[in-house]
Amino acid sequence: MNDLNIILGQGLGLIKFGMSQNEVLTLLGKADKEYNCRCIKDKKRALKKFPEFYQYTEDENFIEVTPNIYKARFTKRVRLKSDSEWKDYPSYLLIDISTSSILVKSDEVTDKNKK
Repeated sequence: MNDLNIILGQGLGLIKFGMSQNEVLTLLGKADKEYNCRCIKDKKRALKKFPEFYQYTEDENFIEVTPNIYKARFTKRVRLKSDSEWKDYPSYLLIDISTSSILVKSDEVTDKNKK
């Protein structure tokens, strides 16, 4: 899903108010297990390389996309070492509150790299 513009009263990109969970999953697709496994391996490798890694979030806000789907936007602040600079990553989650599940977890940097 490339278009993540929020249109007030309509939805978020291709996701429109009133869509069912199945309709949203049809648009977004199911989680790519192979991609997720690679991500976990990459993160474990990075944590071994940077044992002082630290991150936290700030500027959290929530936007209703459909009655059950919310977009949680936040800034992820990351530091690799205790003496290194903080880097900010504008991030988001798409959350289905009816099932308490995260449908999408990403950030603007990752989205640009996927194109």
